[in-house]
Amino acid sequence: MANLELTLSQPDSWTITKTLGENDLGFQFLLPKRDMEDYIITELKTDSVNPISASDILDGHVLLRLLDVDTGVGYLMRLTQTRVQNMPGSYYFRNMWGDLKRDRDLRIGDVIGISWDKWNHQFLFHVIYVAPRQQQQQQQQQQYQQQY
Repeated sequence: MANLELTLSQPDSWTITKTLGENDLGFQFLLPKRDMEDYIITELKTDSVNPISASDILDGHVLLRLLDVDTGVGYLMRLTQTRVQNMPGSYYFRNMWGDLKRDRDLRIGDVIGISWDKWNHQFLFHVIYVAPRQQQQQQQQQQYQQQY
């Protein structure tokens, strides 16, 4: 008899990859507009279970789950879009972005990946790269100085 084990798999490639900057570590997270429109928004609008309209996003009425595939923790994010001179602008995650940022100790230089899981109607999140932390850099520098 075969032993079947179900595991949470990660996408081979992430639709959105981003190196975090200072602006990403505030109360909201800026999503790359072109990637959102080319890959994610199209999926949201044509979702067979719960299609989402552009006006819902502009009005900030869209709450979607974001699953951290590294930890298995889910966060409820508000997907919103700014308006610039009455035209749609950038996309943002709000609400629990601060919790995710704190829980994962995200910092400038970390690289994250985000994809849309159309089967489970949620975003998937993964930390691809953790940037060296100041303390780690100081320890490495002290070790180097002790060697030479």
